[in-house]
Amino acid sequence: MIDKKAVKLAKDKWENPYKYWIKENENFSGLLNENTAMKDLEKDYVFCVLKDGERAEHFAGRILNVIGEERPGIIYFDEDVYDRGAGRKDPFFKPDYSPDTLKSFYYPGALTLVDKEIELFVRKNYAYSPSSPEYLKECFREAVKREKEIVHIPEVLFSAYDGRDIEYSVRDNDTHKDESCKVSAIILSKDHPGLLKRCISGLKKLAEKEETDLEIIVVDNGSDPGNKKEYSEQAGEYGFKYIYREMPFLYSVMNNIGAKEAAGDILLFLNDDIEIPGKVSFLKRMAHKALKDDVGAVGIKLLYPGEELIQHAGISLLKSGPSHKLNGYPDSEVYYHGVNRRDINVLAVTGAALMVEKKKFISIGGFDEELAVSYTDTDLCLDLVEKGFRSVCLNSRHLIHHESISRGNDLKDRVAYERLIKEKEYFYGKHEEFLKKGDPYYSDNLTETGLDYDINYIRPGEDIPLTDKLSRCDHKSNLKELSDKELNFSAESTEYVISDANGQENYYLIRGWSFLNVLFADKYRRELIIEDGDNAFRVSVSDIYRKDVTEVFSKKKGIDFCGYEAHIDARLFDEAKEYMISLAFVSGSGEGKIKGFIKENVCRIKTTKE
Repeated sequence: MIDKKAVKLAKDKWENPYKYWIKENENFSGLLNENTAMKDLEKDYVFCVLKDGERAEHFAGRILNVIGEERPGIIYFDEDVYDRGAGRKDPFFKPDYSPDTLKSFYYPGALTLVDKEIELFVRKNYAYSPSSPEYLKECFREAVKREKEIVHIPEVLFSAYDGRDIEYSVRDNDTHKDESCKVSAIILSKDHPGLLKRCISGLKKLAEKEETDLEIIVVDNGSDPGNKKEYSEQAGEYGFKYIYREMPFLYSVMNNIGAKEAAGDILLFLNDDIEIPGKVSFLKRMAHKALKDDVGAVGIKLLYPGEELIQHAGISLLKSGPSHKLNGYPDSEVYYHGVNRRDINVLAVTGAALMVEKKKFISIGGFDEELAVSYTDTDLCLDLVEKGFRSVCLNSRHLIHHESISRGNDLKDRVAYERLIKEKEYFYGKHEEFLKKGDPYYSDNLTETGLDYDINYIRPGEDIPLTDKLSRCDHKSNLKELSDKELNFSAESTEYVISDANGQENYYLIRGWSFLNVLFADKYRRELIIEDGDNAFRVSVSDIYRKDVTEVFSKKKGIDFCGYEAHIDARLFDEAKEYMISLAFVSGSGEGKIKGFIKENVCRIKTTKE
């Protein structure tokens, strides 16, 4: 029997997750007296306010609890919006100190605590208004000059009075001088002269327009004679250096070969399937960032062909590993305080278009050749980060990426996937200490599994368990076949999953939605019955909230969680066999006798022999 109160609560958790995140994460006790703590803070800090709002009840006590006896130069914290009608909403979970993001907008937000000496110096020496983001940016610069710590407290300690998203725009005064430097573009290409020609043609035109000193080096690991001839002809036409080496596709090795031949001050690693839009300028902007003393790898936003969907806007560390945030999302939308519109600090950037100063590249030994293909770019970025350099992604401009035309998708190729797993183990072992600390540019309060910027809160039905054993079904005869009038359903997908965002591997995913049109429908729970011709097994499913289905069937009540999903360990299935899957609505418990309804053969699993 369905517990209607539990369903109502689960629905509310889906629709108002931040309310429950607050309840589960803001349980503070044992702090200092707030009045005493506030007086202590006010001795050392100026409270710089950009927007009015309310401090959390435990504001001062929590800050002093974090900083202890130390007194950093600047303190900032997470915030949200207080709406008198809706309460607290729109949390802004911020990164740790991110100098390049700070140049794009004042991300520390509505309230910042600034050391009194620093604030006084800036007030006396700069003409900015004390209530402006530009003024506060100067406070940050002064704190860095004085080697004073900048502390981010990853807790919501302030709620701004504003019904809109919190935005703190600033003028981007990070202009660049006409630095005279040579850029060496290194492009790997095999048997794709058409792709290469488009890439190089656009790159050459841009270099001429931006008056950039550019050399191009193409590394070919074994094109057939016809394509090799065409590459040689292109080398004469476009004036690039052509290196031909017959070898397996080893990304790190091939890029290191190209880098050794490079004469430039800056290296630009570029895929041959990168297309440069005619109106986009990026070479000088990337070079300006790459030449900064504290910047390592510089990347750029990449869009899929058609320039509608995002392929890359920076790499963040998620539960499943380094991941491309916003991958597959429409770039027409503006996400999470403009992360897809601004130049921001990120953990890493993709090697499809990555620039780095040559002397920094040499200082870390180039690409790690223990990694043949996977994690190569992220590993390079972390090698630089561990040397004290930051990664930057220029999301204020973009290139077009015809992703993986030449190499395919590792997650659809089991041999390649096994190689990926080995390289993942090496990568995690190499950077174990750093990765334990987490991603400094991506808050722990944001989702660990999604590619958006949702809060890190597991809604009912999202944490799907892996079914690792099958229960035999001996009572299928007690289940009545359902007619089309008695059941609405859709078997949306049955697929083999090698790896997912939650770290689950090698399972069959079965997903769909269903609801009964019979009396007392809420007394039945759903199961899958899996048959191989000789045996039948029962598998429990997780109930999934499906607002889209309730909107279509708006007159039908009590179907909010009509979605179902099961993850079944692939090892439970025999190889080279077909399994028929039925959808059952049953009563009864455990291994005992079950009764109810069944819809026969809603989908099937066909395993393959390796």
